[in-house]
Order: sequence, then structure tokens, then C-alpha cells
Amino acid sequence: MGLAAILGGIAFGVCAVPVRAQMHGTSLHHSPTETETDHLSGLDATQVSVNRWFNQGLEKLQAAKYEDAIEDFGQAIALNPRHEDAYVNRGNVYRKLGNYQGAIADYTQAIQLNPSFTYLYNSRGNIREELKDYKGAIADYTEAIRLYPEESTGYRNLGSVYYKLGDYQAALRSLNQAVQVNSGSAAAYLKRGEIYVKLDDCEKAINDFQQAINLFSAQGNAADSQRVNQLLRELQKQHPHLRTKP
Repeated sequence: MGLAAILGGIAFGVCAVPVRAQMHGTSLHHSPTETETDHLSGLDATQVSVNRWFNQGLEKLQAAKYEDAIEDFGQAIALNPRHEDAYVNRGNVYRKLGNYQGAIADYTQAIQLNPSFTYLYNSRGNIREELKDYKGAIADYTEAIRLYPEESTGYRNLGSVYYKLGDYQAALRSLNQAVQVNSGSAAAYLKRGEIYVKLDDCEKAINDFQQAINLFSAQGNAADSQRVNQLLRELQKQHPHLRTKP
């Protein structure tokens, strides 16, 4: 199997952010306490309906009933057009279903409500990258980096776009920054290894692939670890005099 075929099986997109209810520690099947019941009773009827539709959407999402989840999140939005979490989660469902324009629209709306949420810029940038809107993707990733320069995802994503554009030096600068801010990013090492292959610096590529294997394994990601191991062996076949550093 060639290098391109192996790489085709490895995903580099950002990880899905947990739904906000999970981020705040609320279980989807949680029975309300007496205090919580009193709080709910103090809400107006519209807000109670918004919460009900949104929570139903989360349940449908967990059950992989995606069309039903879209409908429920839409009902929550209809009652409260400023419900950021409903836009985010509906956007995630649209993205999963391949409705990229719907996802972009929802992420854009959520950004207007919360312009400092870097996950949204990275997610919208991922879709724009898939649609080959590289200029739009670069703008989104650059904004994510500006907002949160201590997080590696934006740098890694930016490196991916420059790689696709054939600007390997710009891609390498971005991936170097990704590794610097997060030395545990297996995907960053893997992508940087690809760039080193393109730059004919196979020794560095081999060492980055080995680092990616170690990190994927440590994270319990056996599938990607195995795929990168195949990639490493393929590269070492082509360059038998090169070996990873001890």
C-alpha cells in the first residue's frame, strides 16, 4: 500500500466539542433535584419550552436520530433566536449529514452570538477547507489562533491548508508552532512528517511519524497508530539507510 492510500484513512479534523450541557456537567438523563425543580418553576413558559426542545435535541443527537435532532434544535431556535448552543449543535448535525452550507450558516450565527468561541472558527474553517474555500479557511484558522494562541488546533489546521496549497514552508511554520504549543498533538507530528516527505527530508519525516505513533498509542488510538506505522514502514522501505532516533 502506498503512502497516499495509508494517509487517506487518517482523519485530521478538529475533534467534536462536547455539547454544552455535557460541558456544564448536566446529564441528559438527570432527574432534577428539588432545588432545580424550584428553579425551573421560576422560568417563564417560553424558556421552559426552549429548554425542553433543546434537551430533546441532545437526546436525539445521542441516539443518532439526526433529522429529529435538527427539528428539535430548530424549535428551540424559533423560540429563542439567541440560543447559541442550539446553533452549535444543529451545525454539528448538519456537518455530520454533509449539509455544509447549513452547518456554515449555523456556525456563523453562533459566532455572531459568541465571537470568542474558537471551536466555531476551527469548525467552520474545516468545512470551508473541505469545500476548497482555502481563503475562507485560512481566515477562520487565523482568527482562532488570534483568539487562543496557546491552543494547537488552529496552527495544525492552518498547516493543513498551506500543505494543500503546496506552500510547504508556510505549512511547516504552522506545524512547528502547533508542536511547540502542544507537544502531545499526534496529528501535528503526522502532518509535519508529511511535509518533510514533500521536502525530501525523510529522516525528519521518519522521526515525526514515530512520534505520532507513540502518541496515538498512548492515547489509545490503535487504528491511527497502526496506519502511521504502515506509513513509516513504507517510507523506511524507500530509504533503508534511515532509522528513527533512539
